[in-house]
Order: sequence, then C-alpha cells, then structure tokens
Amino acid sequence: MSALVEPTRVRHLRLHLDVAGVDVHPLVSLWTGGDAVDRALGLHWNLTNDAVTVMGLVEGDREAVVAAAETTAVVAEYDVVPVDEDRFYVYFVDEGTPVAWQLFEAFTVEGLIVIPPIRYDERGITLELVGADADLQAALEEVPHGIGTTVERVGGYDGTAPDDEVTDRQRAAVEAAIEVGYYDVPRTGSQDDVAERLDCAPSTAAEHLRKAESKVLRSLFE
Repeated sequence: MSALVEPTRVRHLRLHLDVAGVDVHPLVSLWTGGDAVDRALGLHWNLTNDAVTVMGLVEGDREAVVAAAETTAVVAEYDVVPVDEDRFYVYFVDEGTPVAWQLFEAFTVEGLIVIPPIRYDERGITLELVGADADLQAALEEVPHGIGTTVERVGGYDGTAPDDEVTDRQRAAVEAAIEVGYYDVPRTGSQDDVAERLDCAPSTAAEHLRKAESKVLRSLFE
C-alpha cells in the first residue's frame, strides 16, 4: 500500500506591484500611468512559447487604447468590444517585452495560481495569488529588478476580488466630496469643487463619484 500524501498548506496573498518608471509594456504604461484609463482588469490569458493572448475589461478612453494597440510593435492582433459608454473589452495577441515575459514567468510556475482578475490602475498592478509559502516566496524573488513589491494581504482566500473594491482615485474623489460639502444636507459643495480638489475635469470627478457610490451601495444591499 502506498503512503498517504501529506496535505500542503497554502496561503492567499494579495500582491501590489509598483511599476512606476519601469517599461513593462506600452499598454501597461497606459493602464497604470495616465488619465486615459481609470482601470483595467486582466480577465483571462493564455501563454505559449512565443506569445501571450489576453482578454481584459477596461474603463476609460477607448480611442486612446486603440491608438496604443495600433502603434505598439509587439501587439500582433487586437480587437475592442464596447460594453457601455466608458467600458470595453480588449483582446490582443502579443509577442511581449522582456520585462513582461519576466513577470509572466515569475508567476506561471508549478504550485502557484493567479486568481483573476489582475487589476491595473494608477497604483500599479494588483495580483491575487494562492500557493505554498515556498512557491510564493520564489515568485517574489523572480520579479524583475526595479518593480516594487508590497504584500497587502496574507491569509485564507475569502473570495474578494480587486474588482469589488473602491480604487484609490475613487476613494480620493469621495474624500474630496466630503471635504467640500458635496454630501452635506443641504449640499454646500458641487462637482466643480470636487474636480478642483482632484485637479481634473468635472465630468471625470462625477464619474469617479458615481462608480464609488455604486460599489458601496451594492456592497450594502447585496
């Protein structure tokens, strides 16, 4: 009779990657470093020996993402499918860059699972990982030089995805709205006041507030 296999203790780790100043990939730079995209979610991906295929959901300027895809040499194919006014799916087949391949290879190892979605926003990249301690530590050690790593959570997996959370930019908009009296009764501040605090257009401030309010209300009533 064969010996029983001992169970492996695994952890759930939420990892933030600070990619500021690192040329990971032109699309990653667009998703994390500018005003054109509020947030992008990597939903599904497939790696082969010489290409990566990705399906993502992007909130932001569709024309800016299309222009970047068309002018990025390593993008071999792409398609964009609108969802609503400011959200769209993006599909692309990509040859990758050296840094991007290092990142993919760091987290595509035996014993490690990346739980979608991968979140790209103004803070950088957020990954949800599950694996044994040794595998998680080995992956962290393979992150390319220059990319900062911060472990934001360690513990059991609770099913909470990054998409369920209010982004930093949305949180800043709500905090600014509170400070200027936007939520006072009667209201003493306007969207213009919030926009001035955030140094953005009033329409952008309104969008951040709407998305934050939607997430908070859904979490309360669901």
